[in-house]
Amino acid sequence: FIPEGDGPFPIHIFIHGGYWQELSIKESSFAAPNFIGHDITFIALDYTLAPEATLFEIVEQVRSGVVSIVKKADQFSGDITNITLSGSSAGAHLVAEILSTDWHQYGIDHFPIKGALCVSGIYDLVPLVNTYVNEPLKMTEEDAYKLSPINHIPDLACPLILSYGENETSEFKRQTHEFADAWQQHGHYFSYIDMPKFNHFDIIMELNNRESPLFKSIYNIISA
Repeated sequence: FIPEGDGPFPIHIFIHGGYWQELSIKESSFAAPNFIGHDITFIALDYTLAPEATLFEIVEQVRSGVVSIVKKADQFSGDITNITLSGSSAGAHLVAEILSTDWHQYGIDHFPIKGALCVSGIYDLVPLVNTYVNEPLKMTEEDAYKLSPINHIPDLACPLILSYGENETSEFKRQTHEFADAWQQHGHYFSYIDMPKFNHFDIIMELNNRESPLFKSIYNIISA
């Protein structure tokens, strides 16, 4: 979704949740009007769902998608110096995985992400191994460890915004605070956005609300 005009426009990439096995880009374009209204290109990034794809394959798909956007930004009036990410639940996990990318391996000689917003994320996958969530994923504990962003915080990073709804389970809250601690221990900046009265499913809809602190937090990075 590209604003009218010549650009170049900042680029915001959204990655949906659904425990890596549900939803698609069809449900992921809800915030496009708000971003376009602020002269920001909005991209909803899709991926193959489990069990058709393994989680390793899903991570590589979204990583390759972001790499492609970085390399081709100028082809759709995008500002290569102003690319941000956001994701909810499993999408927040995928955003965190993208931030750990070895960009040089993909022919990119700089850290290309200006900022990221992770909402209600899953950053330690090991607790999922013995739950129903893992049935289509088929992760071993070793797989889950390798796929957990908390275990490979990057040396170079961008500002990170973390949030969850007040009415979420204790596990989402625990994981968010532990990931924030790990991020900060590596010398990276993060901020936390308090979202009272929201739950795991309605919080991310606030990205389409121009007055929401959730949207304002990522917009402040984009407009800086």
